[in-house]
Amino acid sequence: MRRAGHNRGAARDALIDLFAIEGCALTPQEIEGRLSSDRPVARASVYRALELLHSLRLITRIDVGDGVARYERAHLDEGHDHHHHHLLCGACGELVGFEDEHLEAVIHELSGRHGFRISEHEVTLRGTCPSCR
Repeated sequence: MRRAGHNRGAARDALIDLFAIEGCALTPQEIEGRLSSDRPVARASVYRALELLHSLRLITRIDVGDGVARYERAHLDEGHDHHHHHLLCGACGELVGFEDEHLEAVIHELSGRHGFRISEHEVTLRGTCPSCR
């Protein structure tokens, strides 16, 4: 952030710390709720920090088609692919991340077969979680 000319502030630090330990995407409301117990941050500060971190490509905005933006940390580690996809419960909205090397292989094979060079992709599988069945 400093290289981009931005200072770290309490809200930005709180979000960075939260994203460092979270494994999957969170809504702004979930972020605010998680921060309120440890480090209260005003709602407007959460949204401003999310937009800044997203513009700096430190976090990724996830759209699973339900009209709610979710955010997760961007995986920028050189040589490490932490890419994952999502399962979304249509009843309760639970979002679960998953990795599948076979799915990745099929995506890459399919793109090659059609002459595409894939720069990024998202897969969201919709259904009903065990708690809602």
